[in-house]
Amino acid sequence: MRKQLALAVSSIGLCLSAFAADMSIVSIDSDGMGGVAKGDEVAKGTSGVVIKKINEGKNTVAAKAIAMGSGKEVKVRFEIFEALAQSALPRPLIRPQAGDTITFGAFNNRATVIAKNQADYQKAVSSEQKEWVHPDLFASILIRDRDGAPNRAKFAEFCDAYSVGQLYFPIMGRVYVADCQSMEVVKEYSLPTDPSNEFESPFFKRTGEVETGYLGMMKTSVKDYEPYYLRLIGR
Repeated sequence: MRKQLALAVSSIGLCLSAFAADMSIVSIDSDGMGGVAKGDEVAKGTSGVVIKKINEGKNTVAAKAIAMGSGKEVKVRFEIFEALAQSALPRPLIRPQAGDTITFGAFNNRATVIAKNQADYQKAVSSEQKEWVHPDLFASILIRDRDGAPNRAKFAEFCDAYSVGQLYFPIMGRVYVADCQSMEVVKEYSLPTDPSNEFESPFFKRTGEVETGYLGMMKTSVKDYEPYYLRLIGR
């Protein structure tokens, strides 16, 4: 899906989602690692990309941005944009500047549900209208890497690969919607969920068990579903 993003950048402004919000950078911090942006309403924790205009009709992604507050004028933090990086090519040094545009939530129409079982998964999918990306695709990455306990970096890798903007976690009677890059909760709402302690590790999927470790050693798994994912999203 990285090629899709590259094509989107060439025809900016990244209008892939009705949920996208555009802001303009109005100032840059002295260390260049953050700044202030103004424009459309954005929620704290939402990630975006800084779009720099090169010349007429041509733009490039300068960095990733995270909204540090909510509103139409927010503090933002800049990070290196990894999604389009190629190991065989040098990474250009492009710093965000005042006047650059930040597009937040460009892929928020694409989401994945991380649930303890199929029943909670189906409830969450039915609760909102999104383009749902099945967690089987994430499970395939974990199976490849023999990783039974995905961390934030692994989620970000999956989201980059499949252009997923948000993650839905149905936990203990609520759905927590987290930005796929920052893993911060951007909204939450009530939804009846299975109260039992039984769950499929590391989450509901149709691909079978995630084999981990080597020679019976270094095995990893999610031992307690609710505490694990609540901690992951800072709840």
